[in-house]
Amino acid sequence: MTEILFSFIIPVRNREHTICYCLDSILCQAFTCNYEIIVVDDASTDKTPLIIHKIIDISSHQRLSELDFANKFPESLAIFSKITPQEEYKIRTRVKIIRQYSNVGAAAARNVGINKAVGRYIWFVDSDDFISRNALSVLKAKILKENFDILKFAKQSLFSDTPPSSYKLTDSKKIPRLTYIKDIKGLLFILGHGAVWCSIFNRYFIGNIRFNPSFAYSEDSVFSWQLSLSANKIAYLDYPLYGYMFTQGSLTSIKPKIRFECYLRAVEEYLISIQSSLKVDKEKKVLLRECEKRLYFHAFYSYDFHEISSEMWNVWYAVYENVMIKNPMRSKYKRMMSMLLSRIHSERLFIIIFYMIRKLNFTYIM
Repeated sequence: MTEILFSFIIPVRNREHTICYCLDSILCQAFTCNYEIIVVDDASTDKTPLIIHKIIDISSHQRLSELDFANKFPESLAIFSKITPQEEYKIRTRVKIIRQYSNVGAAAARNVGINKAVGRYIWFVDSDDFISRNALSVLKAKILKENFDILKFAKQSLFSDTPPSSYKLTDSKKIPRLTYIKDIKGLLFILGHGAVWCSIFNRYFIGNIRFNPSFAYSEDSVFSWQLSLSANKIAYLDYPLYGYMFTQGSLTSIKPKIRFECYLRAVEEYLISIQSSLKVDKEKKVLLRECEKRLYFHAFYSYDFHEISSEMWNVWYAVYENVMIKNPMRSKYKRMMSMLLSRIHSERLFIIIFYMIRKLNFTYIM
């Protein structure tokens, strides 16, 4: 039996208008390699689960071209028109759906997918995004030669409601260049691209590590930090394989208080990952400086000063105390300076520090 190289895990909730092109971008690459698509429906109330069920219902003997949403699968239809119904049905059964009857969130939904996955590598794909038309052929050529813990690649962000024709990304004419991450500078670059959808993860390397379901936001960044700090073999492919769509109403387009809190809690989780890692002290100090910067960036990059309420500031000060003042990895002098700064208790001062860090890339953080 041919090994399943990839397990695509797609958490979805009310994405009837985007799930089709997401699946189409994967199904149209069926003859590249063997893979499975695990769609975890997080209690959708629209037609999303109905669409998935119609795709996998081969007992009706309807071909994809006969379904009422067939026009949303242009690339898959082009391939299926050249093969027998039996061959088409075999490809469509690669799609599996797991229904959650209460809304558990993306983190818990991804965990359900991990527990069911059997592929060598796991690729987390968002339901309103797509993968590049040549993604699987490019990745297959790399992973058959080596056994990566994590292989990260470039993405292309698109401000559009629909993906480009044939799911071709504009930069995909360049030659894929693989860089092995061997030092702390390379690791910082990887950590700077924390979203899980522009990486594939070795399923055996993931082991028992799971997403934290208490996070409504930044759960993927926390997951990436945990895995990246313990990985032995990471590489970066300077080649766009993922199309990230800015969809109106998506989680990342909304700025509630809970998002602010999750961003800050993520920094505390980064600190825990650093403390428990097997990195040498010199590397930990570099990682700690990055963690300190994230305390400012996560809080202030997406929010204007007037959007941060007094309650949100209280959360920020609590995390600041844990990361900057009580953290034994910092020198006593730095901890004292941070304590003095917090006693001044001037929110605008912290905003000024943020812009200074952003402009000058400070290595000393207060």
